[in-house]
Amino acid sequence: MILTIFAALLFAANGQSLPPGKGKAIVQQECKGCHALKVVTSKRASKEQWTTVVNQMITRGAEVPDEDIESVVEYLSKNFGPAKKSSSTEKSPGCAPANPCK
Repeated sequence: MILTIFAALLFAANGQSLPPGKGKAIVQQECKGCHALKVVTSKRASKEQWTTVVNQMITRGAEVPDEDIESVVEYLSKNFGPAKKSSSTEKSPGCAPANPCK
């Protein structure tokens, strides 16, 4: 999986803008230095997963000061967190095995 992410980082296109927020400038500067921002914006991950990704990128050369790591992780998890379930997949109120939907 890490190799897949790394390959995507190398071949993605540039040009994606980021939503405002604390951490945006660091993400723009440090992430875009090695790969397209689309790689970041297309990923959906939990805070724990973003923490892992950010730490991996730092070991690969991203220069994020220790005091800014939490801001970057918060920014990424807030703006690029797990996708929410669509309401079309939810059952109607009152549907249950004892009371099936008709």
